[in-house]
Amino acid sequence: MEYTEKDYQEDLKISQWVFNKHFSKFLSYKQDLIQESLMKLWQAKTRFDETRGNLGTFKVIVSINAMKICLRKERRHIDNLVLGSELNSDHKDDLIDLMDLIANDEIDTDKIDLTDSILKVLKTKSEKVRKVVKLYLQDYNQAEISKKIDNSQAMVSRMLKTFKNDLSKEMRM
Repeated sequence: MEYTEKDYQEDLKISQWVFNKHFSKFLSYKQDLIQESLMKLWQAKTRFDETRGNLGTFKVIVSINAMKICLRKERRHIDNLVLGSELNSDHKDDLIDLMDLIANDEIDTDKIDLTDSILKVLKTKSEKVRKVVKLYLQDYNQAEISKKIDNSQAMVSRMLKTFKNDLSKEMRM
């Protein structure tokens, strides 16, 4: 099955719509996410079975999943971010992604300096809590973190919950 210019334009519209609807807070990754979506849509073209559903719905689902996978890969690079230390402007995008993982939806992040809020909360925390937060942001689950730091999963859960609550309070001030 040939992939035509018309197919490309349709897939581009779908990718842009999905980005604007679901991923617009990741503006710094816009081109990467749309490109990843286009590649996955092109690869998935032959997998669509019209007896099982609508092509448009299939493409939206493929696009959403492609963008989620791309973001997960990007988040794995957060280990370059040294939590609790001074950050330069190159890390600003990483911090926005970090906030997407841990911030409460009620917070208006457009009006808040994320760097200062995160650093302020992290500086009040122990080295162990900073390590837990860093591992969590590197996509480790609570059970994996508990093994790495030799604590119970319940303790890791409490550390993360306390950090999130403290960050939420700090950002509301």
